[in-house]
Amino acid sequence: MDDLSVAHALWADQKRWTNDAIRVATEQLLSLKNGAWLDEKERPVSPDCFGKQLSLNEIAIEAGGTFAFYFDDGDLFFGHTIIVRGSLPHGFTDAGIAG
Repeated sequence: MDDLSVAHALWADQKRWTNDAIRVATEQLLSLKNGAWLDEKERPVSPDCFGKQLSLNEIAIEAGGTFAFYFDDGDLFFGHTIIVRGSLPHGFTDAGIAG
């Protein structure tokens, strides 16, 4: 599938793709947040609260039909960007934090 077709597919069902990206980010990063990224007086974050902190900044279509959703972390990770990667056939496959 070419890059433009991927972009059109994501646009056509953008709410579902964004919600899926938030779900995967929550599943893969919540334990990291609660295990290593809490301020001294901060309580563990619930899955619902984690997802509500994320705001989509950018979607990048990459070579070969893969894509990445970039989220503002809402200060969950002190201002780092959350990146969730995937493809149309496989959905989202991994999430991480960057810069």
